[in-house]
Amino acid sequence: MTQQRTSNRRLIAVGLAAAAILIALVLATGGGFSGSNSPQTSPTSPPAPTSARTAQDVSGVVSVQVRHVTQHGYSFVYIVDNRGRVPIAGFQINGGRANLFHVRGPRAWNAFGAGVCGGRYPNVLVYWSTGSSPLMPGHSAKFSFLVNTGGVSPLLYSLSQGQSVLFGHARGPRPSSLPSLGRCNV
Repeated sequence: MTQQRTSNRRLIAVGLAAAAILIALVLATGGGFSGSNSPQTSPTSPPAPTSARTAQDVSGVVSVQVRHVTQHGYSFVYIVDNRGRVPIAGFQINGGRANLFHVRGPRAWNAFGAGVCGGRYPNVLVYWSTGSSPLMPGHSAKFSFLVNTGGVSPLLYSLSQGQSVLFGHARGPRPSSLPSLGRCNV
């Protein structure tokens, strides 16, 4: 019982730390990244007032397909279904570092995080972001990666648009220092 409480507290602490990082990144970048890894420039017309957007505006369902492909190799495919009233411009999976490879997302979405090509951002395993092609309400998108890890564990994810963020739980890789089985390419 005590171990479960400790585990739950750690998960909450990791989630709060990741949320703070996500919010700081979203605020610093204006909600996404352009085709390069440089921050997006300011739009020519002012964005809608943030007070008009609430956390209830971002609504989606994330499903995951996990496949064990080799001794320690796993394939993760996440389907994000936008069921809200606003586009989704960010999808983040929080977790300990693991060496992801063959990281894929929709066209014009960039990926970064602790698990992507030796990136930084502790507790952010991978964050896909776009400034030009958000996931519109009523549409779905696929995000995927391969990883060499010791198994699967429950992780926290978030969907975002501007300052509106929705959190949920999905399966993801356990933290791992095992080398990737392929090139890190996003």
